[in-house]
Amino acid sequence: MAYQFDFSSINVDNMRVLGEGMVLSLEITGTAILVGIVWGTLLAMMRLSGIKPLQWFGQAYVNLFRSIPLVMVLLWFFLLGPVGALLYRLAQTLGRDDSLALDGDSQHAARYLANALDWLPAQVLTFTLAVVGHWDAVIEAWRRWHIQATPTSWYQRGPGFLGAAAQADVRIDIEAGDGYAEEHSDPMDELRRLRGALLRALLAWLSVIALLVIGSWVS
Repeated sequence: MAYQFDFSSINVDNMRVLGEGMVLSLEITGTAILVGIVWGTLLAMMRLSGIKPLQWFGQAYVNLFRSIPLVMVLLWFFLLGPVGALLYRLAQTLGRDDSLALDGDSQHAARYLANALDWLPAQVLTFTLAVVGHWDAVIEAWRRWHIQATPTSWYQRGPGFLGAAAQADVRIDIEAGDGYAEEHSDPMDELRRLRGALLRALLAWLSVIALLVIGSWVS
């Protein structure tokens, strides 16, 4: 028997609350865009200026925040607040930026911490890929990686199970279509399929968040 969704909470009486939430979301989005443009322009001017302290600040800020997935920062901000977001940023920068003058032991420790902080989001994303993609292939790749990997590889080498699971999902997707040989040798096609899988995972979590927000409003 098919499940019957209850849409009784979405009615005329609740439209005002939903409308206020939509307006607030648009205000936050507009403010974030405006602040991002202004702050990005100021940083660019600092890096191009001839004033050494401003150049150092601009370069340090960009080096700290570049090449770090925003979704990971948001997750640790949600779990631990600003301290969690800052800790993740610092661990990623100190552990992966070879241009920093750090001794080997400190950089290894920072890299281990960065890999450990990546573990939980990688597990969540792997499960999401299995739900929105090919469950058997993703879970089998995840299980095989954990069998073959050493017990300490998850923090010493990073959560490689995410890459293995994503590769398995893309491979099954290609094999299920036509022209397997041609598509399998085309890296761009594999990247497009991987992008589609990640977008499906993103939409799945956005749907979950939207349902939680709507549920909190109507309750």
